[in-house]
Parts: sequence; structure tokens; C-alpha cells
Amino acid sequence: MLKEARAFFDSRGYLEVQTPSLSKSTASDPFLSSFEMLNAGETRYLQTSPEFHMKRLLAVFRRPIYQICSAFRRGEAGRLHNPEFTILEWYAPSTSALHMAELTCALIDKLHAPGKVRRTSFNQLILNTLGLDVVECDQETLISAAREFAAHADEYNALDCLYEKALSDVSGRILVHGFPASLASLAALREDGSADRFEVIIDGIEIANGCQELLDADELMRRAARDNAVRRDKGLPPIDCDSRLEAALRSGLAPVSGVALGLDRLLMLRLNRQNICEVLAFSEELA
Repeated sequence: MLKEARAFFDSRGYLEVQTPSLSKSTASDPFLSSFEMLNAGETRYLQTSPEFHMKRLLAVFRRPIYQICSAFRRGEAGRLHNPEFTILEWYAPSTSALHMAELTCALIDKLHAPGKVRRTSFNQLILNTLGLDVVECDQETLISAAREFAAHADEYNALDCLYEKALSDVSGRILVHGFPASLASLAALREDGSADRFEVIIDGIEIANGCQELLDADELMRRAARDNAVRRDKGLPPIDCDSRLEAALRSGLAPVSGVALGLDRLLMLRLNRQNICEVLAFSEELA
């Protein structure tokens, strides 16, 4: 599968790159937890994704790039999670999120099996499966609805909890778009205020997450500040915004879209397995 993935991107003119697994910075997302370690008295983080470094490369090379590497997320273990996992990530300048969505589906056809893709918006998915209109509902209603099946739901993760529940009823392959701005992460916003990002789901399992990338350095800083406000509220340590990524955006990074795909999960589906540990030579228990 790794050979097929590389051939797919090599044939399309993408350059394979390698970026650090250990860095001074990490994602500020309050719902991602990084492994930390000390090096000569300074904190370093194992990367939850190669995203930041790949965008810094894009600011210099300005050509399509891809990478297959390990990524690390502390505390994530279960049927679909392992603290260390294999990620395939790619970016292309002057490319729309729509084009990337089509490319992602073509790649999955190649690495897994051809399949029909149904498209639905975030709101329509939850409306169809849970009967809840997240656009019209106030925050209190969203939290109350989410707590019916997720006791930990709060003002920060209610939408995520509703989305996760809605996905549990999905069969086949769907492409979800039109995410709320509050779930934009590092995606740009569309004119209608929604996040210009998408996810590809197969049988309720998230396989790929892509978007039109945020290029506004000031907005990057604002989102990092909001993340840290949530982190403080949850008793988590703040994470400084990556100053080198900020500098890359301020240097004039061209419009770019990108995608991250979980190769272990895709292999699990390809081999018709039920647990990610079944396709890992060394799962957390054996590492």
C-alpha cells in the first residue's frame, strides 16, 4: 500500500519530503495532546502531524509535496487509535479544497477499493441522522443533545460529540463538507462563514481530513489564542503559536490546500479488520 501511495503522488508531480518528528512547537488544539520531552533543558514535542513543517517548506519550494511518516498523539488508544500511527499528508499550491477532495477519493479508490461517494454537509448529516439542526439550535440545546450519549460534552466539544454520534450510523463512503467555523482548525473560511474543509468517511470511520489552508497570519494568532483560552479553562498548559509557521504565512505563502489521511485505518478497512491493532506490526502493547 505504501508503494501504491508513493506511485500515485510521484506520477502527479508531487515531491516526497521528510520533516522533523521532534520540534520546539506543536498544535495548540485543546483536543490534541502531544508527547513532551526535554532536550538540553528545553521542551520538545513529538508531532501530531507534519503540517506545520510542510507548510514552512511550501513557503520556500512552492510546489506539490507529500509525506508518509509516523505521527504521535498522547492518550489516544482504542479500536481506531494508537498513540503512534502512520499518516499520509500532502499539499498543493494554487489548488482548491474541491480538487483535493476529488484527488482524495481517487487515492482511496486506488489504495482500498473503488466506491461511490455520497456528499453531504455537516449540518445535513446531523439533521438526517439525529434530527437536529445545528445551525438553528442555541448552544444550550446542542450541549443538552450531545450529553444524551456523551457525558463529557460541554460548550467546547458539543458539535464534535454530535458529529461523532452521527457518523456511527453511517455506512458506505461519504464526503462531509461545510463544517462550522468553530471546527475550522487551520482551514480558511468560505464566504458563507463555514470552514472550507472536508472529511472522507468510510463506514463511520474518518479516513481523511482536508481543507483550503488558512493563510492569514493574524487569524492564525487569534485562533491559537482562542485554543489557549480553552486550554486554560480545562487546566491544560498553553502552547505557544509556532512563530516559524507564522513567519512562513507572512512571507506570502501562495493559496494552498492539503489533506491528511490515516494509512493504518485505511489498511484496516482494506483487510476487513475491526481493530487498528490487527494491522500494526507493533501496537502500543507490543512497542
